Amino acid sequence: MQPVVEYSGDCLLISTLDGSCLTYNTAGKASATPTIIKSQPVAGKAVDDVAKGIVLCAKFSNSGKLLAICNDYKQILLYELNTGCPSDYTLISSRSTAKKAVKLEFLQDDSEVLMADKFGDVTSFSVLKPEKEGDVILGHLSMLLDCILIHDGKYLVSADRDEKIRVTHYPNTYNIQAFCLGHTSYVTSLAAAEEWLVSASADSSVKLWNPVTGTMLSEVTCSSDSKVVQQVVYVPTHKCVVCLIAGSTKLVIITIEFDKDVPKFSKVLEERELSAPALSMSMYKDNILALLNCENAPLQLINIDKEGKEVEMSVAGDLENICKDLTSRWSAFADAYNIQSNFFRNLTKMNMDNVEEELARKGKRLCTSEESAGKLPKIN
Repeated sequence: MQPVVEYSGDCLLISTLDGSCLTYNTAGKASATPTIIKSQPVAGKAVDDVAKGIVLCAKFSNSGKLLAICNDYKQILLYELNTGCPSDYTLISSRSTAKKAVKLEFLQDDSEVLMADKFGDVTSFSVLKPEKEGDVILGHLSMLLDCILIHDGKYLVSADRDEKIRVTHYPNTYNIQAFCLGHTSYVTSLAAAEEWLVSASADSSVKLWNPVTGTMLSEVTCSSDSKVVQQVVYVPTHKCVVCLIAGSTKLVIITIEFDKDVPKFSKVLEERELSAPALSMSMYKDNILALLNCENAPLQLINIDKEGKEVEMSVAGDLENICKDLTSRWSAFADAYNIQSNFFRNLTKMNMDNVEEELARKGKRLCTSEESAGKLPKIN
């Protein structure tokens, strides 16, 4: 679980650990006064004792007119943009979910929003019928960690804790197109790179796939000390992938070569050091905006030149007012780094290969049994 950072049009959304969503108007000189979206549990519905309404995931629609939010009250909330103010939204729907969400994805025409959950299911919620309950459209046998729509909504790609990436036809999700297999630990993040697919994993690797055939085309190891690659974001204007390493100040930027029939990672463009470990990141205009675990400078812009050859790091730039506002609210982010670290630690599976230990215990039991048998009195 991590703070959510999303950007669309002139609206920047950042979630906090006190259950709030801060939406800032970034038109012109970014406003320091956010609109605060805070949800309440459904009356009469039992909720977990530890639930605080914390935002688990959020997503702007493709048109930028809708916003979907899921929280730990097991709710999916749908908001509509108020005309004339890009950071002001009105609640149009509140529906219950069976399990806690991990990812949201809108259809291209904004008619439905898909929700992946910790139980391994993807549920479709209608936007046009805001009171209609969700329909489960596919399921994994393991916890889902990400899902995206690719190829103009033709395929739904879902990634789980069991190292699997599944490419499914949409809306006929009973029809599986391919599996992208090759990661050796849980898959943390997916990104569409034109018609190709990029994935990140706790095995420290980032892979490039042909999602139609399930063929791996290229691979880069981002960390030599087995760090989790927490998130990947594809920057289409620069044809590069920005990779966030969990618990690290390291930021890896990889360029993709599309000139040949088979695309590949051409080189690691940069390995840059952020001023503090990043909690999350998002596209911001044509560049990347990272939310850092740093009270005094919580935002950092990663500017990539038009040719994708140079990278410039700056502390927020035109978002200086938002930085100051986040600093004033830092108590709502203070535990984010530790919570995030525990989340990734809990996803790591325990090694159950205990055959040698079991054989040693069995041998010890046999020896003990033989010794005991030798001490028994003989019966004539």
